[in-house]
Amino acid sequence: TAPDFYEGYFHLGVAYDQLHRLEEAEVAFRKAIAVSGEKYPQAFIALGSLLNSPQRAAEAEALVRRGLALDGSLRQGHYEMGRALVALNRLEEAEKSLGELLKLRTDYAPTYLLLANVHIRMRNQTALLGDLNKFLRLEPDGPQSPQAKKLRDTIVQSMENAKNAPAAPPKP
Repeated sequence: TAPDFYEGYFHLGVAYDQLHRLEEAEVAFRKAIAVSGEKYPQAFIALGSLLNSPQRAAEAEALVRRGLALDGSLRQGHYEMGRALVALNRLEEAEKSLGELLKLRTDYAPTYLLLANVHIRMRNQTALLGDLNKFLRLEPDGPQSPQAKKLRDTIVQSMENAKNAPAAPPKP
């Protein structure tokens, strides 16, 4: 790679990531950020994605936030921000970030699964049901679809049971 060719370091990081050579990917993404003068948003988001785990969610959030500040139209950035915020249990912020992603792209099924996770934690069954239905419309036979169908059926049954339950007697 040319010493100042930040896109080359970025693509090297992508290659290392695909080969599951994560430490080398991290070094390459950090080099892309540095060589670009911290002006290459994709490198911030790729590094944030690489680090986006419960243990490093705060670091991932900071990196992705910097990438989105440079280019707010990067769909992967909004998704990764949502992931980091869920891991940090900042659910309203995660919901907002994922809403920004949906303004840019409505056909990315993992968005709806992540939103379902948010709405489960918020105990919002109506929104959760909508998330699962949208996910299943986009990915009816995917690896996570059976679990999503089972959860959807459980929610529908729970909502029907609540609707059909007799009213509680008035308190004396």
